[in-house]
Amino acid sequence: MIDKLRARLEATEAAIPTGQASVADAVGIRAEISAARADVEQAEGVEAAGRAALSRWIGEASRQPLAGGLPICRPPPQDAALAFLDRHRSSRSLGGRAG
Repeated sequence: MIDKLRARLEATEAAIPTGQASVADAVGIRAEISAARADVEQAEGVEAAGRAALSRWIGEASRQPLAGGLPICRPPPQDAALAFLDRHRSSRSLGGRAG
């Protein structure tokens, strides 16, 4: 995001001499860059605090990179879910023994 803002700032600064952009436009983009940097620093601080709290329980493993994204879990098709429920009901009626 910050890279995109920097590119926008460069384009805006290049457009100032031609009158297509104003100094105020550039100042506004600089403010956006500063706010984005502050957000990144805050997020990094929250992550560091979380890792420090986690290290209490798992030690050095808390310094390892986090895994990729979460798996996408989809419910089974309705007919498969209903069949499972029927089997479950049957096993409960047999006193917990599968029949």
